[in-house]
Amino acid sequence: MQTAEGQEKGQAANIIQGERLTGLIESYLREELHFDQARAAANVLVKQLRERNFILCFLGDDSYAFVHRTFLEYFCATEFVDRFQHKQILSLEGLLDLYDTHCRDDDWQEVLRLICGQLDERFAGQIIAHLTGKVDMEAWDGEIPPPELVLAVWCLSEVRNLRLIEEKIGAELLLKVVDCFLLGETGYYQEQDYFIDYSEGLCSATKAVGTEWPGKSKFHFYGQYPDHDLSIYQDRWPFFISVVFQQRQWIEELIQKKSDNIRSSSLAALATYWPDEKARQLIIQDIFSPDFFQNSVFFYDSHISSQALKLLAQHWPNDETRRLITERVLQDEREWLCCWAVELLVEHWPDDDTRRLIKEQILVNGAAASLYGKEHSRFGQLVFYDSPTLLVFGYNDPGEAIPSEHIQQAAKVAGILPDKIDETVRSLSEHMGWDITKGSVAGKLYA
Repeated sequence: MQTAEGQEKGQAANIIQGERLTGLIESYLREELHFDQARAAANVLVKQLRERNFILCFLGDDSYAFVHRTFLEYFCATEFVDRFQHKQILSLEGLLDLYDTHCRDDDWQEVLRLICGQLDERFAGQIIAHLTGKVDMEAWDGEIPPPELVLAVWCLSEVRNLRLIEEKIGAELLLKVVDCFLLGETGYYQEQDYFIDYSEGLCSATKAVGTEWPGKSKFHFYGQYPDHDLSIYQDRWPFFISVVFQQRQWIEELIQKKSDNIRSSSLAALATYWPDEKARQLIIQDIFSPDFFQNSVFFYDSHISSQALKLLAQHWPNDETRRLITERVLQDEREWLCCWAVELLVEHWPDDDTRRLIKEQILVNGAAASLYGKEHSRFGQLVFYDSPTLLVFGYNDPGEAIPSEHIQQAAKVAGILPDKIDETVRSLSEHMGWDITKGSVAGKLYA
């Protein structure tokens, strides 16, 4: 209501002075319901909403707010629908202007979606068509995502009866979403968080619509996929077509493509939506075949393999999967994959057998060393990370000496005071069984 009236931004939209709140309720009771004692009733209602219904909360300084922003968004949307559809004091052009004004405003996204959910499907379709028409894919640079596109899909997901949306409207929106996936050039290292959030939002909105997408028959699949390597759209593409079309054969066709990223994400989609024995065998055949291991010597191929291991652990957490992952720890020559396998064992099989394996591997496996070091201290965990400040991108080789600068970084993150670093290093070294400043080979403490 505040948002509808005053156009306030952010949290301020959810704050209203007590006198104004009471006055608005009093005015409604007197003018709409013809209450004789409107002021007294308004005071009682505010108290009821605060103390009994827990819809309002008192902030102090004669200020009130909804206990959850969802109340604000719902009532704001209801107000606009009432003005447009019932009182007819808001025209369709005015409603479309509202979307044009706020379609890029995060604070308004839920309100705009809820409006479509409450409107008659005919008007909701016009809003969706309007937002879709604002997106010019031919002029798109492939990098800055068009926010109107995601909002249009979310609005479609809110429609009560999708069968009443014209197929032409649904098809035009669908084909532009497809173009967004296929033409997007955004990589993982370009404004990563923003673009990942956008692509995930697009997929979440698509999932909310699902297989009932109007006009989806206008899309024709012939094996196409985003061809920009390391594009976040490659990761999402198989999930998108799985959610909308549920065509397993399309996903199996993508698995055969030369793109490692498409293959990996397609296997993930297959395991997510069709987790049967055939899917499991495809993952094992693709990842654990001798030819694959012989040719996969680079970091990125290790990443593909690690994602396959993760799929097996997530969808088939049985003894056979555990055996396969344990083999990677003991036999695989790719250090990054060995570390990842250790993490999966700890996550899915945190028992005595796994702990013994970790203890056996701490001399050669960075993940095992980090997990065993964690039993000593936070510092013991961090110092074996490749980057203690980022906590990503792998582990140090326990066989190599840990430089003083790296130790100081880990100590800072762990909250170790400078005058306590040497003492902590000695204590951790005793716990690990070697001097970490020399490495597990040269610095071995015990015979």
